[in-house]
Amino acid sequence: MSPTYSPPPTPRVAVLLKVDTLGDLVLFAPVLQALRVAWPQTKLSVVIRRAYVDLAPLLAPGIDWIPTSLDPFAAGPDADPGEVHRLRELITALQPDLVAATTSRRNWLEVALAAAAPQARRVAQGAAADDAFFATRLRLALGLHASNVFTENVPTSGAEPDWRTNFQMVDALLGRPVERVAPRLALTDAARNTAADVLRSNDLQPGRYIVCAAAGFANVRLKTWPAERFAKAIAHLQAAHGLPTLLIGHKNERAYLTALRAAAIAAIGDKAQAPRLWLGHEGDLSTLAALIAGSKLYFGNDTGAMHLAAAVDIPVVAIFGGGTWPRFVPAARRGIAVVHPLPCFGCSWDCAFGEAPCLGAISADSAIAALDRTLDGLEGFEVRTENHISDETRRMMGKAAATYRASSADHLDRQHKLEELTALDLEKDAEIAALKQVCDERVKTILILDGNVRRFQ
Repeated sequence: MSPTYSPPPTPRVAVLLKVDTLGDLVLFAPVLQALRVAWPQTKLSVVIRRAYVDLAPLLAPGIDWIPTSLDPFAAGPDADPGEVHRLRELITALQPDLVAATTSRRNWLEVALAAAAPQARRVAQGAAADDAFFATRLRLALGLHASNVFTENVPTSGAEPDWRTNFQMVDALLGRPVERVAPRLALTDAARNTAADVLRSNDLQPGRYIVCAAAGFANVRLKTWPAERFAKAIAHLQAAHGLPTLLIGHKNERAYLTALRAAAIAAIGDKAQAPRLWLGHEGDLSTLAALIAGSKLYFGNDTGAMHLAAAVDIPVVAIFGGGTWPRFVPAARRGIAVVHPLPCFGCSWDCAFGEAPCLGAISADSAIAALDRTLDGLEGFEVRTENHISDETRRMMGKAAATYRASSADHLDRQHKLEELTALDLEKDAEIAALKQVCDERVKTILILDGNVRRFQ
């Protein structure tokens, strides 16, 4: 007889830790939707970064969102101890039965928060590992190691895009495999109305413009295709297809996008057909999603906006580098990803060459061909690869990248040791100061006793 299988118990309170960026959250939406359906009575709380709170209601219904100002990839646990304490107290008060670390890269904040619920089932996505950059500071600040906090680790496969890999966590939490459903977002009427106002003010018609995300370097400065190539492609879209372009970005990207717009005007040769420009602020992500949803096609190198486009079922033409390839290939029904494979792929945007040659090697003509093919009615999604690098250059790049990564790992290890030694020195200084204070107090006591003896004599 086959053994009886019992799925894990349904949690009363579950906390998911997802302190990732925009694109990661979009790809995570199917996970939240699947868990919400499977656990209708569970209080489901998700920790996210405050910058993405306005997008949260579009991801899944019935979720309690816990926003934080902490960016665990940019700052360590000593940057804002008050916020760390607030979140840990909140997790403790929730008394969760389950804490799941679901961020795409292991970080110290997941460890700190999971440790605040020692009685919970604590599950982490990926292999058991410390935060590569802030592990030492976490140990010094809170005495925590990732390998000692999580009771389960869900292995992930690098062969699939992230939106599919995310379901491995759902399988583990529910104790059974679930259907892989691509991310899909439903926009609110308020977002659509705001986007309609933007289109009217820019003399754009729904379904008759290209939305272009040519910046998107808020988190990774290197991840940008050359501006002059964007300008050439935008000019082609206007001349060959009669489609104006709406450049989208964050207010902090104004200077870059304004310069790109000027280059596009020069390439078009007619200021009346200049690309429009929309710059979002904090709290404008739902408007961004609606502007993308109203377009005919998405074009760009910003993967966050790209995943939004795929989730609202807009065709995608995306320029890809090799930092995380192929993890973030979109779940788009139609479109093309253009990429130039190099032996240094998988660098996580810590580029050995300093200027992302993987992006620089992609020509404007290749992007234009992909745009034409998609606008001509391409069905399905495909990846188109370029190859402009000789075999000898590839070998040299591979060796240089391997040397750089080994050097970076050694440097990081030395940094951790230096942090530990510095902390040890500070502890010894504190002990010496405390000992000196004790000695000073004893000297004072001796002087008092000596005075008493003299007076007695």
